[in-house]
Amino acid sequence: MDLGWVNFADLVTSAGPSVSIAQGETLVPFERKIGDLVRGDAGQLEFWIKIVWRDETKIDAVSGDQVMEFLAMYRTEVARDSLSERERRDLTIHRCEDYLQNLMWSRTYARTLITRMRSE
Repeated sequence: MDLGWVNFADLVTSAGPSVSIAQGETLVPFERKIGDLVRGDAGQLEFWIKIVWRDETKIDAVSGDQVMEFLAMYRTEVARDSLSERERRDLTIHRCEDYLQNLMWSRTYARTLITRMRSE
């Protein structure tokens, strides 16, 4: 899954995931290998995704046009000036959340199909 930021040109905003891994109530530093953490009963990890937004676009972010094609429900553009900052934030986070969820589920589904095909 791509963890890059996404621009939404109509809102002139951007959003991206911030990920963390926890074991119990302890955050795990990214230098640690998951295989070293997952051993026995104490091997349960939690993967957290927080969506961070900016009230501006980012130069190195994915084009919102690609996201809008992926999420056909957002074909209509919204005039930035018609929304408050809070409304822009909420809409930006909602779009990014839908995009990330669709990416995760579509990739999971594709991998499930590939695994089934290989086992037949």
